[in-house]
Amino acid sequence: MNGIELVTKEREEQVLKHNFDITHDLNYKNEELIKAALYLLTGEEEFYPKSWAYKYYEKFRRKLQNMDKREAYKVAAALIVAEIDRINAQEDIDKPF
Repeated sequence: MNGIELVTKEREEQVLKHNFDITHDLNYKNEELIKAALYLLTGEEEFYPKSWAYKYYEKFRRKLQNMDKREAYKVAAALIVAEIDRINAQEDIDKPF
């Protein structure tokens, strides 16, 4: 699979398996998806989205520790795609009639 296919498959898993669809993602108002992507790419705790419950932090951190670079990049890219979709959907909602 090429990179686009891997990212697409990951995003589909986020939506179908974890129910992180656009309705869910519209709740994020402070770049949480981008911060999560940065956390995946850097491992720096400062990027962990502060609004996310820390009960998920350990699970997310353990998952990160077990990922190779390709896997981390794939998940981060899917989170960036989710943020782009969130921005587009929010703009559609905010459009005047």
